[in-house]
Parts: sequence; structure tokens; C-alpha cells
Amino acid sequence: MAFAPRSRICPSGQLRRILSGDLPPLPAPGAPAKIAAAIIASAEQTPAPLRLTLGSDAYAMATAALRDRLKALETGRDLAHSTDADDTLPAAGLAGN
Repeated sequence: MAFAPRSRICPSGQLRRILSGDLPPLPAPGAPAKIAAAIIASAEQTPAPLRLTLGSDAYAMATAALRDRLKALETGRDLAHSTDADDTLPAAGLAGN
């Protein structure tokens, strides 16, 4: 099975393809003025957020992607823990130990 290069299927790759005309524009619920205001307001916060998720569609996609990543990580939990040295104590303060 062949896979598409990651740069073509990730959000930034999709944006590049839309801007180049390779893909039609996606319908998005975002209001440009609200988006601009949110970006400006975020820059004025201390500390400024590292990432912004703007739009209900973006939030839904990011939430789904993070849930998928967490599920994949959790399936490898036993293997990850099995590689610790026998005399290692669980890491203090970390969830899931």
C-alpha cells in the first residue's frame, strides 16, 4: 500500500494545495474579522498561547487527531513500561504510572 507524502495530507499541505489551485477551497465557518481579532488578542496575552485553534471545524479536527494520537500512544503503554530497568521506580508526578 502506498501512502501520500505527509506534506500533502497534513493541514498545511492541504492549505498549500488550496492556494495553488490543486484543491478547491474548503467551506469553513470562520469569519475573517473574528479570526484576525482573535490572533491580535492572543499576541497581547501574557504569556501568549503557543497555538491557536480558530473555528469550530479546526477544533473538531484537532480534537479528533489528538484523540487518535492518544489512543495510539496508550496501546503502546505496556511496551513502553516494559523497557524500564527492573530497579526503576515509577516517575513521580506523571499520570498513568
